Amino acid sequence: MPLLRPQPLQRLRGQLVGRSRGIQLQFDTAQRQQLESEGVSMLRLWRRGDTLQHPLLTLHGIEPDPEAGRAPRDDMIEEFEGLDRAIPRPVRHDLITWRDTGQITISRITLPDLPDLPDQPDQPAEPADRDIAIDLRTRWVDHSPLRRAALAALHHLQEQGVDFSDVELSGYRLPTPSRMAGRLEEARWWVNWKWQHYRSIPYCLANGEGWLEIPTSTRPLHALLLTPGPTPASI
Repeated sequence: MPLLRPQPLQRLRGQLVGRSRGIQLQFDTAQRQQLESEGVSMLRLWRRGDTLQHPLLTLHGIEPDPEAGRAPRDDMIEEFEGLDRAIPRPVRHDLITWRDTGQITISRITLPDLPDLPDQPDQPAEPADRDIAIDLRTRWVDHSPLRRAALAALHHLQEQGVDFSDVELSGYRLPTPSRMAGRLEEARWWVNWKWQHYRSIPYCLANGEGWLEIPTSTRPLHALLLTPGPTPASI
């Protein structure tokens, strides 16, 4: 498994492997150390100061194994199928560990494709609360896939009877009437993407009700619903 240092990233990744799914590049030191501790052989392709030609020569000098088959995928469960490219392996590892130790439960859901507004045919329906609708429009432009994901998530939570005052949406609390009136209780639901602050999941769920993670913003909107397990984390 090739190893790269943090700079440069996307351009170098594209030059090395293009659209190939058979090579995974690791940029993070902690991930590398974890893989090495598990006996994974690492190949250094590039270090600061090298030209692009150096890693290309190294990569193309690797002889393919004609007898090699598909490698087993580590840290995979049924709920991750088809989403694993959007869930980094260390995240998958931690989620499975928390599930196996009873701190969380993991289920997979598909968020609804919302109906369009009559006067805005390309836009999904917004929450009825005017302040929340304005807040979402301030945070994301009309055609943002993240805005569509946020609206779908809020619609799902509303269908489940969740009070928006208890929701933290991508790091921010919603301007509900009760919060605007001074109610400042801690969040009980979290809507998130890109696995931001995911290490706090067990501790959030120790006193909360659910964490809705949306790994991708493409249609259909698959999401992972994480809820408290039988053995909550210690606070």
